[in-house]
Amino acid sequence: MPDDKIFTAMRTAALAANPKEIGIKNLPEKEISVFGVVMDTGYEEGAASLITYSTGDASLYYSFGGGFTNGASRPEIKAAAIKLVLQAQKYLQKAEAVKEVLLPKANEINFSLLTNKGAFLLKANIENIGGLSELFKTANEVISAINIYSEVKIKHKYFGG
Repeated sequence: MPDDKIFTAMRTAALAANPKEIGIKNLPEKEISVFGVVMDTGYEEGAASLITYSTGDASLYYSFGGGFTNGASRPEIKAAAIKLVLQAQKYLQKAEAVKEVLLPKANEINFSLLTNKGAFLLKANIENIGGLSELFKTANEVISAINIYSEVKIKHKYFGG
């Protein structure tokens, strides 16, 4: 799998994000609260990582080069990103706490739920998304909104673009 240095750096930073440092305040102290979602999708030629935060910021990076940043500057991207993070909270009880999130293999998807208590992981096969279909659909709404403004379009049979 190709490994673009910028892709790796941005994905690593997202997975290690400190909510206060990225402008997220007022997270509860006792309960687990999702403040971000990183959806990694595996392809034969590499991977794509969609990064969203409760602030509405959204980015999309490709290990095979290119990407999109500063999604919060576009109202439709911001709204879709916030919707995804809010929806992810409902999936938290199905997720497994993890220390490290490896990139998925081709046709696999990882949803990393970034919380005030660490990262939690949900995994699925793209051809059998099962109980994650609503989360996947909402993530696709973010990607579709990004694709309107991005010069590098994600081209895959499961995504708009």
